[in-house]
Amino acid sequence: MLEKAWAKACGSYARSIGGVTAESLKCLTGAPVYTLNHNQVDIQALWEHIYHADQNKYVMACAIGEEDHPGEH
Repeated sequence: MLEKAWAKACGSYARSIGGVTAESLKCLTGAPVYTLNHNQVDIQALWEHIYHADQNKYVMACAIGEEDHPGEH
């Protein structure tokens, strides 16, 4: 549902591709966002962030970029 709403806000689905998940969530919900790059934190800290967010019933999203999938476009 959020993906469709974001595409509508952008004018089309094609124009919404390549956006940052945090931007769309902030725009659509007005809620503060926090971005964590798994490449910049050790695995224990990552799981602590996820556990904390889950316990507080935060909305969580996961996104991948081209750097995570070299050779795929």
